Amino acid sequence: MKYKVGDEVLVKAKIINGTRRYFGVEIEDNRFDVCEDDIVPVPEMAAEEAWEIAKKLKQMNKDELWEVFITNDEYLVLKYFTPQQAKAKIEAWEAEKEIKRGDEVVLKDDPNNDEYKFFVTYINKETGKIGGWSGFDGGVFSEIDIRYYKKTGRHVDIDGLLKQIGGSDA
Repeated sequence: MKYKVGDEVLVKAKIINGTRRYFGVEIEDNRFDVCEDDIVPVPEMAAEEAWEIAKKLKQMNKDELWEVFITNDEYLVLKYFTPQQAKAKIEAWEAEKEIKRGDEVVLKDDPNNDEYKFFVTYINKETGKIGGWSGFDGGVFSEIDIRYYKKTGRHVDIDGLLKQIGGSDA
C-alpha cells in the first residue's frame, strides 16, 4: 500500500447497506466498500485557491502576464502551468513589485517625470499612503496614494542611514 497511517486522503466509496449476524443478533450494517484505487491524496491546493489564482490572471494586463509568465496569453498560462506553479510565479512577482521603505518610486503614468520621483521613507499600510523625499530636488512627499506609483529599481538603505546618524529606525 502506498499510503501510511496518518496520511490524509480523499476516498471514493461505495456504500453497502445490509444486515449481518453478530453474536447471533442481526444487525443492520452500513459499511463502506473502498478499493485501494479509489484512494487519492488530498490535493495541495483547494478549488477555491485555484479559482483565486484564475481571477488574478484575468486581472493582469498583457504586460504583466508577460513579466510573470513570458506569454501574454491567459490560455497558455492555464495550459502549461499547474495552479501551484502559477501561484508561485504570481507571489514572487507581487513580492518583487511590493514597495518598501527605501525604494525609489515614480508615477506609473509618467515614469520619465523626475519631479514626482522620490525615495519612500514611510508606508501607512492601513491607508495605503506613502511619503518620502526626492533625490531630484530635496522635496518632501507625504500622504501619496501608493496605487499610483511603481518602483524604479533603485533602493537606499534608509534604516542603515538613520542608524549611522543616530536617528530613529521606526
